[in-house]
Order: sequence, then C-alpha cells, then structure tokens
Amino acid sequence: MKLTALFISCIVLSIGLVGCEPADHSLPQAAAPSATGRQQGVVPAGASGPVAERIQALLRPWDHYDPAWESQATVIVLSRGRRVRYPCDFVGGVWSMSTGHGFTVQEVIKGSVAGDDTVITVSSGPEPNFPPYFVDGRTYLLLLRPGEETARRLNDPEDRLLVGPGLVLSETVAVIDLSKSRAEADAVNVQATRSGQYDGFEFTPARWRQLREADEIDLGAQSEFLPFLQNVVLVEGATTADIRSYLGEPDFWRAGANSFTCHYELNRQRPKPENSISGRLEIRSDGDTRLVGYVVVFYEHWSQRTEHNGYVRTSHNIRSLDDEELAALGLSAIEGSFR
Repeated sequence: MKLTALFISCIVLSIGLVGCEPADHSLPQAAAPSATGRQQGVVPAGASGPVAERIQALLRPWDHYDPAWESQATVIVLSRGRRVRYPCDFVGGVWSMSTGHGFTVQEVIKGSVAGDDTVITVSSGPEPNFPPYFVDGRTYLLLLRPGEETARRLNDPEDRLLVGPGLVLSETVAVIDLSKSRAEADAVNVQATRSGQYDGFEFTPARWRQLREADEIDLGAQSEFLPFLQNVVLVEGATTADIRSYLGEPDFWRAGANSFTCHYELNRQRPKPENSISGRLEIRSDGDTRLVGYVVVFYEHWSQRTEHNGYVRTSHNIRSLDDEELAALGLSAIEGSFR
C-alpha cells in the first residue's frame, strides 16, 4: 500500500526547539511506476534557451523528465536535500515535533530566490513528479510554481525564519533526484516475475503474494518460504533488482547516504491482530544495491491505549521473539551477512 504525505511546507533557515518529542513521519515507499509516456533524461530538440540547456546538462539518461514541467514552473533551482524540523504540534494528547524534507538552494536556474542559502521545504507527492523518497545530502532539481504570497517570501531576504504555511503540493511541479544511480533507478522498476524451486518447495510470485495477503497469519506457511529465500533469493552478490524479480515491491523502502533498507512483511495486515506473531524480512544493500545482509525476525504485535487530558491515543507496538520463544513455536529466524 502506498501512502502520500502531504506536509504543510515552509521556508526555514534554522529552528531551535526544545521540550518536544521528535516524530519522524517517513512513510513506506513504493517502487516507481513504468516510464511509459514520459521522457527519460531528455529535453526535446524543440526546447531551447538557457534554462532548457542547463536542465539538459544536469539530466542523466535514467532521470524521469517531462518537458512540460519547465513551462509550468516559474522557479527552478538546483538544491541539496536536508532534513528539517517543524514546530511542536499538539496531536492526540501529546506534543510532538514533526520532521520534513528541506532543500538548500545552490543555484537558481529560472525565476528568483532571495539567496543561495535559502532552505525550501516541499511536500512529497505522487510519482513520476516526485521521487519515491528523499535522502539527506543528495542533489535535487526543484521545479516550483509558487503562489503570490510564497513568491514574495522566497524573494524577501528578511523573511528567512518564517515557520508556517508555505509551499504546498500544488506549488511544486516536480522534484528530480540527480544523485540516483542507474542501478537504483533500474531496481525500483523491477516487478516480480521469477519462479523457482528449492528442496521440493516451489516458489511463484503468485504464491508469495497469497502468503502476504492472507486474511489469517499462518506461521507454518511463512516458515516454508524461508529455505528458498535463504538459498535462492538472498545469496551473495544479489542486487536489489535480483531480489525484486522474485519478491516484488517491498512494504518499506528507505535510502541512506550509501545504503538501502527494505522490509517485506510475511503477512501484510495493518494493524496486526492483538498479540499476534508474524515474520518480517529485513534487507540491507550497499550504495550499488548489492545485498549486504538480511534477517527474518518474528515479532509479537500489540496495541496500547493511553489517555491524557481527555485525549485517547492508540500506539501499535512490536517485540522480537527470542530463541527460546521461537523454539517453543517451532520457528527459527534466518540471517545472513556478506560484508
């Protein structure tokens, strides 16, 4: 299931906040859709002028780009991604500090911005106009369509510490990740098509999907898949594309500076039934998308309701089972490391 976070955005230079509980609102990210009907890293020959030429110089063949984005955008900037924190907000009876994704302006390609050190926070949105995730330190091309008030703030050098409504989703035409490698770009488009056999067990994408989408958690069925995963899919030298060709899109996908992490729930119910136990495959790959390590962990799931000043908050919790508990259930975790 793919979720879209519609953060209310702002222009921030620096914020000092204390007394709040940080709350990371990162969401599971899905694989990119097919590039059908979109230009990939190419500005058409008919496009001309310094803006089109600069964009052409920045794009690589695997970057998704729609030439209409340039004409729709009134401000285009080259920027570096960074995490920013929003002010404390009282939600569900508790104070929390939300975090979002900001972009430090490095070069103004079209339009005007007050200064190169301006930090713009942008709402995440649907692909192909947005990348499936943002990563601190990466280089991004922002194509913006700010409204009158936002444009004024972007060009006011004294208005650098404002925190409040700013760029909303409708004011962002597109965001292009210019640091994404070809291997990464190719990997997120791979769909589950491969089948195989191991020790009498037959794996098919349909059977894998049936396991994960089942209405009831079947620990025995989950265990049957583990030898195939360990000996066929999660082998030394496997790339993210190799793994996705068997397992398809993960439930959770996050990129770091030089690594990738993804999770596959062996049962995808959300939330899980109270006090239920289910497995999760957790995978870590390096910056070239090659498998570094993996583990299948079985978690117990439970919820907790708390009340504070009339507000009721429900939290969903997990706890990994230890070896003794696994043995009592006839289960065993699997893991591997290739570094």
